[in-house]
Amino acid sequence: MTGNIGRDVANIIVDPQIYTTQFLLLLCQSIHLTLQEVDGESVDEDAMSQIIEKLNHHSLIARDNPAVNKIRLKPSEALELYYNLLKQHNINQEEGLEGNKEICELLYATRIKELEDNLRSQESIFKEQVKYLQG
Repeated sequence: MTGNIGRDVANIIVDPQIYTTQFLLLLCQSIHLTLQEVDGESVDEDAMSQIIEKLNHHSLIARDNPAVNKIRLKPSEALELYYNLLKQHNINQEEGLEGNKEICELLYATRIKELEDNLRSQESIFKEQVKYLQG
């Protein structure tokens, strides 16, 4: 039974659905920069290890409590997460830089929509509170 739990956790940790769009976008943008450095070839575990290290120092990841807010994915898991994300959006991982650019654009559009929705929601709450205070 313990083996099944371990496999379940391993499957969950590489499922793009459990991560925020913001995190996935940061990951893919970092991969994009790395792919540009290697002329659009694929990213290996060594490169992913460096990407994770850089992300761990990114202000959006480490802002509240740097000791807690660390990416705990192994490089192999981060690669599998990335490949699962590409597969989820029907992007062939062999497309290298072009495929990465496509996923970055998709995630960027999704993130912008999330932010706009959040702003609309906050605006609505603000208006309700002003109306309440005006009695």
